[in-house]
Amino acid sequence: MPELTRAIHRAVQDGSIDEAMRLQYQLLPLFDAMIGLGEFPEGFRAGARSRGWDLGPGRVPVSAEQRDSIKTAQREIDALVDDYLGRK
Repeated sequence: MPELTRAIHRAVQDGSIDEAMRLQYQLLPLFDAMIGLGEFPEGFRAGARSRGWDLGPGRVPVSAEQRDSIKTAQREIDALVDDYLGRK
């Protein structure tokens, strides 16, 4: 979420640490969803897809079970990104 990370950086530069922390806490559910997938870097690929950036398939093959968990995580990540961006 470049918009959010830029806002965090700007808040820190301005000395608004409380605001930076508030924004950081908004970002944590997205990180948790991407990291919680456990199939690095597939969670980050899912995050990029939510923004319209197709990074293509990973080099490491994934099992059918892993594909299912990636699809589930993709829905969660999509919902978080949509909520933050005010989509839907």
